Amino acid sequence: MRSTYISEDLQQIEFARKAGEHFANHPEHTTFTDGEIEPDAFLAIRWGMDNDCVLVTQLHSYHEPTIYAQAVKKAGAL
Repeated sequence: MRSTYISEDLQQIEFARKAGEHFANHPEHTTFTDGEIEPDAFLAIRWGMDNDCVLVTQLHSYHEPTIYAQAVKKAGAL
């Protein structure tokens, strides 16, 4: 069982949205972070068969990586 704080999940979801937007605007990129690579930083990896998912992990030992399906919007999609 996973125990978490809502505020921590919201931070991760917001990061996933930001990463999805970044990947949509920069299709040549496969990884994303919004700061320095340091302990507790989020790291996003483009994922999935259509490259439209975002795998989010956090750089510490107890974080469970999460895949956000279809987080990367196709060009011209609403």
